[in-house]
Amino acid sequence: MQGPDGYDFSTLYDDLAASDAAQAANDSSHIFAVNTARGITFELIGSGFVPNANFFGDGTITQINILNTIDPTQTTQDHVLVNSNGWIIDTSALFSAISAYQTDHSQTAGLNTIFNTPIYSVVGSAGFRRQQQQSA
Repeated sequence: MQGPDGYDFSTLYDDLAASDAAQAANDSSHIFAVNTARGITFELIGSGFVPNANFFGDGTITQINILNTIDPTQTTQDHVLVNSNGWIIDTSALFSAISAYQTDHSQTAGLNTIFNTPIYSVVGSAGFRRQQQQSA
């Protein structure tokens, strides 16, 4: 996982639940879920997706990018908040878990299984810290 510009993961489930995955830019290897209120897009990359169809039963997600744009065509590095790969997520399982959470925000088991089970390696920096000098 790489987070060059940062993303607050404490809102991940809410951000996914508020996203619209019915996008014209979707194809057999990309699903774009746009959250207009937050100004972000989840770019789900994998294989076996069926464009313009019900994504709940098709494909495997292997990479998730979170972009700081609501335009699915803007996928360049300067829009990447988070880049994560190495996933093996059944698309049906993800969208079912999101749907359950949308209906009742206490229903986190499906999303927890997907996102809390893996071991994460985060690449990035907490930023620069300026040390304060104390006068004697």
